[in-house]
Formats: sequence, structure tokens, C-alpha cells
Amino acid sequence: MELLKLVFICFVLVENSNASFFVGSSSSFASTLLTRLKQYTIVIPHQAEDKHARLKKRDLSTELHVVPGIHSKQTYFSFKFENQTYILELKLNEELLPKDFSTSIHTDDGQVIMDKPNLQERNHCYYQGHVVNMEGSHVIMSTCDGLRGCIALSDDFLLIEPLSPHSTQHVVYRPKDQTLNEVGTCGNQDMGHAVVNVDSFAGMLRQNEQHRQKREATTEKKFLELLIVADKAQAAKYSRVDLDNRIKELVNYINGFYKKLKIHVVLSHIEVWKTQDKIPLKTNAQEVLNEFLSYRQRKISSEPPNSYWKYTDNAQLLYGGSFEGSTIGMASVKTMCTSRSGGVNQDHQTNVFYTATTLAHEMGHNFGMHHDSASCVCPPGAQCLMASSSGSSFKKDWSSCSKEYLAQSITEGLGNCLLNVPDPSRLYGGPKCGNDIIEMGEDCDCGGVDECLSQCCNATTCKLISGASCDTGPCCFGCQYSPAGQICRDTNNNICDLAEYCTGTSANCPGNVYRQNGSPCNGNQAACAQGVCLTHDLQCQGIWGEGAVSGNDICYSFSRPPSECFTPPSLRTNSKCGKLQCSGGADRPIVARDRYAFKNTIDRKYECKTISSDDNATDVSDPGLVRDGTRCGDGKICNDGKCDDLPPMACDATCNGHGVCNNLGNCHCNRGWAPPFCSSEGNGGSVNSGPITSNTMDTQTILMLVMFLVVFPIVVSILLGKNTDRIMEKRSAPPPPLPPPVQPQATTTLASNHPQPPRHPPPPAITKPSNQSAVRPNFPPPPPTTKPPLPPVGQPPPTVSKKPTPEKPIFKPLVANK
Repeated sequence: MELLKLVFICFVLVENSNASFFVGSSSSFASTLLTRLKQYTIVIPHQAEDKHARLKKRDLSTELHVVPGIHSKQTYFSFKFENQTYILELKLNEELLPKDFSTSIHTDDGQVIMDKPNLQERNHCYYQGHVVNMEGSHVIMSTCDGLRGCIALSDDFLLIEPLSPHSTQHVVYRPKDQTLNEVGTCGNQDMGHAVVNVDSFAGMLRQNEQHRQKREATTEKKFLELLIVADKAQAAKYSRVDLDNRIKELVNYINGFYKKLKIHVVLSHIEVWKTQDKIPLKTNAQEVLNEFLSYRQRKISSEPPNSYWKYTDNAQLLYGGSFEGSTIGMASVKTMCTSRSGGVNQDHQTNVFYTATTLAHEMGHNFGMHHDSASCVCPPGAQCLMASSSGSSFKKDWSSCSKEYLAQSITEGLGNCLLNVPDPSRLYGGPKCGNDIIEMGEDCDCGGVDECLSQCCNATTCKLISGASCDTGPCCFGCQYSPAGQICRDTNNNICDLAEYCTGTSANCPGNVYRQNGSPCNGNQAACAQGVCLTHDLQCQGIWGEGAVSGNDICYSFSRPPSECFTPPSLRTNSKCGKLQCSGGADRPIVARDRYAFKNTIDRKYECKTISSDDNATDVSDPGLVRDGTRCGDGKICNDGKCDDLPPMACDATCNGHGVCNNLGNCHCNRGWAPPFCSSEGNGGSVNSGPITSNTMDTQTILMLVMFLVVFPIVVSILLGKNTDRIMEKRSAPPPPLPPPVQPQATTTLASNHPQPPRHPPPPAITKPSNQSAVRPNFPPPPPTTKPPLPPVGQPPPTVSKKPTPEKPIFKPLVANK
């Protein structure tokens, strides 16, 4: 099934009747809904026991009556639409919420009310699935109050929602038959084709950045832990429960979108500013974005280690007001896994699906995706998620360009934080065998019985087969753990990256680590940032292509960072952290977005090229700005447009001279030195990366060396000594005397055409083993021949050695018949 070509995810959320958005009777609710539809069908769905829909349940609720708040992990619904029966097979989206999911409410008196609901209190009723017997179908559904969701087919797209709250009657319709409010645009603008001293752009070009690749990690499963913040205006629209449900439903969509890119989005925390906003909220999306990202940076630096601000990978603000113009969202570009990873999103439609597509779009910018152009290919009938305008289509999908941008960003280290596999104990709910997620109590999980292809896992029990140690993973081969010390994630010769090694006790590769931000690289002329040696030259190549370099210092001296607009050039200290100045490379920017481009020549010899998305762009979404973490002087790096002192290393900068600091503040030791401090001999690596070598491998190596360097030479010398003595005895022994002729007897004769051997003294007589008779053979006279006859053997040769001598014997002694 080519899922990437399917019409994927859509969902309409109709708020509950107690939400302030819908105040009035059920009839007015139904009236409002139906007036927005040009064509629709009223249906009455039923919940069924199985995919044949023969046994029907008494209501639509998926809640288990014996355990309130807990919903069935799998269920079926059926309804008739346009003379066809649709049977929906749904499974609870157990990836949606981690086990330690929590919410926090900030009150006007400065208190923070933390809430960690248990499984029953969460009321998790969000499902994903398909239509039975309809290949390529996909369904996303909420069963919290009736059925709300979308049904994507290969050639059709349907929406379903209750006619009114708590009603058994539902409305099924197609998106094209719905009247929508005005659609919006992304604030990460593509600003026309205006160019100063550069020809106008000829359409959008594919990105061809020359950044050093961090590693080839695009095939690993990735997990993104998401933090959602709701401002005061958003909190005022809904009750506490309704707001939680809306956000969980929104993330259920986002999870569905990103699963197509093999990224699992998990809602880790919801923060609600109930009575007072924590940042100044204006109507300018760019200003709100800057304030929100600065707020996130402050929280990361000041909160304790177990704070949700520290362990989440991305933060998104739900803005309850309206931004200026048509903007409905804005985000920083290429900042995933950094302290400025986030965006702001206007909750602009009644249907939560639209907000979900906006948030997924802005998160795409965090991943380094740019707006799609006409040259980007989307699945048939679908609108690209990274289109600059949200549009009215419910069919959304990732374009070919978006996938390329993501792959490039991952290889540049932009997804470092996503490679850490979450502990099974943190996943939501109890284990569910067959969901392709290894949970508590499971050895393995290869999916359903019909889809499991594993040779190591029992799909029915989610237990390993007899003799198997593992099923899948970078450190699992042939159902057995790979040996400790085997590399499972290489550095691709990236000086700022640190390799990870199998531990010998797990199928997973250890969590991703890299050199601590600020570590020197490129001959101490640059600094490591998020696992990449970030230089001004490298960033110029990403915009202007191969051959581009950072402009002369005189270019930066004429540049005025926002923080130093009125500072004389001689006193400016942040110039290297403002607008990126470049020289050389292509005549036009190669970034796949139309931009303002500027080119100046100073003193007729210094070329200074810059780009901008806006004449007054100051937010981090502008790719023309120097990236955070870039070295701007001795012991200094860029941070939010300013040239700040490097933060102190979290561990000994040299790790006793035998290692370097990693991004988690631990020493990564050289081969032969032991973590955590690299002060004694050991296996190398760190407490985070796994050992470079292992004790087991060292023992095997020692045994092999002993075998080949000690035991083997002794054995060979003994054998060679015995053979040498045997040869010398034969050469020194006199030939045997000629016996007198004897009469023929009934015995076997032996004739040979070999030449007569030289005469030697006879060999000494020996005694044969007890199980043989020592009999002297009698040889008859040799037959006539032209050659001299060979004399018979007078005495049996010695046979004590079990190993034959190198010399081939002339005669074999024969035992006479008794």
C-alpha cells in the first residue's frame, strides 16, 4: 500500500455545547452546521463488535463501563452513505500521550497548578485506522462525544460529525460542499522577486546546501516530544476539559501527518496561561514569535533538569487572537532540537483540522522545510502542507521538496534530539501487542499477525522466539545482540559528532550525542553547534552555493545588527552575528524561496551579498541571519543576534587529556580510557554512547594471541623436531642384509619397478602393538625383469609415530596369512 500517495489526514472538530464558542440549543447548533453545507447526508452510525458489523453495541461510546475514563483499544463503527456500507476499524492512538503527560495552569497570583492526570482522568478517545475492504483508506477519529473525524479514500474524502452534541444523528459530507471562513497565509513570507544589483529570481530553485553531513540517520525511527502553550485568549474560549480535548485532538492530527515521514509526535505537556499572558502579545506575528522563543530560552536555562521545558524538543504557541493581515502562523527556520525550536499559530477556524495543518506547517519550518513551489510534486488531488497559503482543501500531504529538505536537515544534525528512543514506561497506557511499539512487558512488537515479517518475534504474543535475544534494531543481527563496541551510528568524519556503539545488551543504538556546543573545530577557527562545525563560510555556501565564502570583515563593519542600529561601526561587537555577508558562489541564491537579494561592492573590490525575507526582518525565520552557535571571536559565539561569551564547559574541557565533553555534560573518552572521567584505562566512549571496545572482545583477542604466538609455535616446533629426528635416523641407518632365497609360499607377492634404494644399515627392530602379530614376511623370488630385483625387507620398519614421516616408504610390510 503506497500510503504516501494516499489522501491522508483530515478532521473536523465541532466543539462541545458547553464551550463558549457554541452557546445555544442543539437545534441552533445543527442549524449553524447545516447552513455551512451545500450538500450532506444524515446517517446513524453503530458501534460493532467486529469487522463484519454483525453484532452491534448499544451506543457509540468507546469508554469501558467497568473502568470509567478508559477507552477500548480497538473498535469498529459502521454506517451507510450513498447506498454503501462503511465499516471503520479503529485503534487507539497510543503514541499520542506519554505516560508522564501533564498540564500546568498559570494563575494571576503567580501560582502554577500542576496536573498529572492518571489514565482514567485523561479520557483518551483518539483513534486512527482504516475502512474495511477499502485498500489505501485512512481514518482519523475522535469518539469523545459521538464520531468526529475524516475518512480518506483513494478516490474520495468524507467528513463526519454529530448533528448536535450527544446526538445519534451524524452529518456526512465532502469538504468541497462546505463554506469556510477566509483562509490565511504563513508569516514566513516569500517576498516577491525584488532584487538589488542581482537579476530577478527565475522561480524557486531546489536547495543544494553544501553543509557537512552529520550522519546518515534518515532511516532511524524518530520521536518528537511536543509542548503546547495556550495563551489567555485561547483559554478563555473553552472550558478546562474542552481545551485539553481540543489540543489532544489537534496533536492526533499532527502525529498522523508526521508518521508519514517516520516521525512520531508525542504530546508531552500543555501549559495554559489562564489569567495572564507570560509574554507581551501583540498582533505582529514576527514580534510574538521572537517573544515566545525568548521565553522558551529563559525557561530552558532557568528550569530544573526534570522540567518539561528541558526535555521537550519543540514548543508551539496557540494564539487566541488575530495576527495582522492574513498571517496565521510563523516559525523559526531550521532550529529543531535547539532552544529556539518553536512557532506561533493562530487558532483561526472552528474546525481544529485547520489549526493542525497550520501547526504542522510551522513545525515543518523548524525542520528546515521551505514553502513549496510549482516544481514540487504532491500526491494526486492533495494540497501540499508546505504551501504558503493554507487553502480550503482537506487533502493534505508532504511534497517531494519537503521530504528532500527534511532528509538534508537530518543529515546536518537537525534531528539529533529525535533519535533518542523513549523509555517504554513513558508511553501512554498499557501494552498493546500488534501496534509496532515495544511497550512494558513486551519483548518485541512486529505489528499485526497479517503484517509481521519478523523471523525473531511471535506476532501473537509479542515475545521472542526460542533462542532469540532481539528482533529489530541497529544492534540486532540474526535475532542476537550485536557485540559491544560495534559501531551503530557513525560520524561520517564530522569532527563535531561522536559515534555511538552497541552495548551488547540492547538492540537499540544508544541515544545520539555530539560534542558540546562551543567546542573548537576547523583548526580552532569555528565552533561546534548541534553536532555541526558551523562557520560563516558554510552558511554562505548554503545560500549561494559552492564556492561562496564569508565576506570580508569590512562588509560586516558596514552591517548594522538590530541591537546596534545607532552604534558607531568602530564600537559594534555583534556585527558577525547579524546579517550574513557573503562573496562568490552563484549569481542567485540557491535557497528554494524567493527573497530580496542585495549586492554591494565596497572600495571596488570587496563583494558583499546578503538576502532577506523582509526589508525589516529581525526574527530568526530570516535565513539571511547568522545562525546561533557560530563563532564570532575568541571564546565567543553568536546567541540570538549577539556575540556572547562561550558558556563554561559542563565537564573538564580536556577530560584529563583523554577525551572531550559531549552535549550532555559527560566526557567521551578516547579508545583505551574509561568513562566517566577518562582518568584510568578502559573501553573508551562515554556513559551515553556505549563502549568503543568491550571486555569480551579484549579477552577473545588475548586468547587468540596466546594461541597463535605461544601454543601454535610450540606445537609446530615439536612436530618439526620429531620429523627431523626421523629423517636423520633414516639417513644414518645401514641398509638391511640380503636374506637367503626362500621357497614360494601361499602368500601375497609384491613387485615393483622402483629403482633399488641405497644401502643403509637396517633399522632397529621394534615391537608391534599387542593387537597385531609381529610376523616376518617371506617374499618369493622376483619375476624376470630388465632391472635388478629389489631385495625383500629384512625387518619391519618402525611404526611408533602416529604422524607419517614426510618421506614416502618404498615397501609396505605385509603380514603373512596364518
